[in-house]
Amino acid sequence: MRVAGPLDAAQQERLAGALSTRYGADVTVNVVVDPEVLGGMRVEIGDDVIDAPSPLESTTCASASLA
Repeated sequence: MRVAGPLDAAQQERLAGALSTRYGADVTVNVVVDPEVLGGMRVEIGDDVIDAPSPLESTTCASASLA
């Protein structure tokens, strides 16, 4: 995933948990802080792409949109 700023361990665990639940398999989160990202994050898993405005909202959006 590409993010505007670093995610703490709790944020990474929440996101990995939501994605693992959705995809039915363990998901390893690979965080890349990209200075060209103005805000939020972009998650790519296979052909699925999730764009989210902020790390905290991303976990909520990921859970909602992946459900």
